[in-house]
Amino acid sequence: MQKSVLGVDLGGTKLLIGEMNTENQLLNYRRFPSDVSTQENAIRLIKKCICVYLKEEELMGTISEISVAVVGRVDPDVGTWFEIHPGNSKKINLKMELQEEFNLPVTVTNDVTAAAEAERKYGIGRSVENFVYLNVGTGIAGRIISGGEFVSGGNFNAGEVGHTVVSMGEAPICSCGRKGCIEAFASGLGMSNEIHRLKERYPTRMPVHDGERVSIDLLMSAYEQGDSLAKAVIERAASGLAELIMNLVRVSDPEAVIVGGGVMSNANFFRLVNDRLKPKTMRFVAYQLQQTKMDTNFITLKGCGSLGIEALQERWKTIEQGVV
Repeated sequence: MQKSVLGVDLGGTKLLIGEMNTENQLLNYRRFPSDVSTQENAIRLIKKCICVYLKEEELMGTISEISVAVVGRVDPDVGTWFEIHPGNSKKINLKMELQEEFNLPVTVTNDVTAAAEAERKYGIGRSVENFVYLNVGTGIAGRIISGGEFVSGGNFNAGEVGHTVVSMGEAPICSCGRKGCIEAFASGLGMSNEIHRLKERYPTRMPVHDGERVSIDLLMSAYEQGDSLAKAVIERAASGLAELIMNLVRVSDPEAVIVGGGVMSNANFFRLVNDRLKPKTMRFVAYQLQQTKMDTNFITLKGCGSLGIEALQERWKTIEQGVV
């Protein structure tokens, strides 16, 4: 029976578990509800769902590695999960916890890093060595790949561009404590929060109910029908994201900017952002701004699977060379 890797993608709204072979083909997967209220709750959920998957799903290979991608700051070398966000922090060695639980080797990384890894290995990275991957979903984060390598920073925090200030006017307070961060008003959650915050100021026909998230598809549909509230939120978000992208271009000098995530998967919203980019700023970006060509539902899972396969192959190589 062939060896395989169990990939685990913990996102803000879903937990995805899938088995991949050593060619990084997804053999099977299962989706579970997520819980990132605390790291402890998230880890309990990961353990429980892995157990359910191993018990209830038909395995196509021999699981030889578990590779996990989680939201927040991670040291991939040690496997330490530091925090979900600055206000939700606890230093936990996730790698050790899972290895002890399942008696298998484990790799741990950040979810956006995993998505960017998939893009580097199977997407735009096949054509260029310098690009930005920007994920706009529940939150906003990105990764810079320079010379084919990740820019990780001294605290494994490089690329957390959702906390880049792009608005100096009226703005909600971000979870990081600053005012004007792009994530607070242009992420999927941020736009929904803005709809609720501003709903008394603008007339709207959208069904806006307390405690319910407003989706990007509903927002864009209302925007295209001329809804005043949707227009205020969407235009500010699109302009803010365009500014963020141009800032990243100025800082990193990429050959391409690739966007993923549920928000940027909306073709009409993507167009609004793209139309706001200035040609002089983008003139050296050979491949310009592009939506990822990979399946956004599985890009993170594919990326963490790829990292797990690399770790598995390194162990094979070490064994073959007779090195303990």
